[in-house]
Amino acid sequence: MPLDLLSKICREIDERLDELRPLLAEHERLLDAAAALETAGSAVVAPDTLERSAPPVIDGGAPKQRTARTQAPAKSARSVRRATGPAARSKPAPAARSAAGETILAALEHGSHTVSELAVVTAMSGPSINGNLRKLISEGAVVKTEREGKAAWALVAAA
Repeated sequence: MPLDLLSKICREIDERLDELRPLLAEHERLLDAAAALETAGSAVVAPDTLERSAPPVIDGGAPKQRTARTQAPAKSARSVRRATGPAARSKPAPAARSAAGETILAALEHGSHTVSELAVVTAMSGPSINGNLRKLISEGAVVKTEREGKAAWALVAAA
């Protein structure tokens, strides 16, 4: 009897994983597309930004020519707009979240999960999940809760 229950649970988990894998792949494709759009947007804004800025001067000597290594990173239209307001100068822009962090957040949208449940749903390793959870906690996106006597994590809005 317990063997039948175990095989039933394993089959249900496999079925659920089969349902979620295409969604994870789509999520990763959308993240790539968003990054490509962000890069394309920065290519439009960057030439104006770079033409107006003076080349850096080193040791009081002649201006140093920009190379691929010294060239300022291109900014997107959104970050250029954001940087013009007085409030934007007082605090740094939030760091971009990794794809792994976004995947964990997507899994937590369906409710709280333990690390082992997140490992099954996201197909990530436990240490990777723990590291990303620490970052998400420090960002204030995730909180640690308890479910059935086990440590679980949930979205701040859901908690």
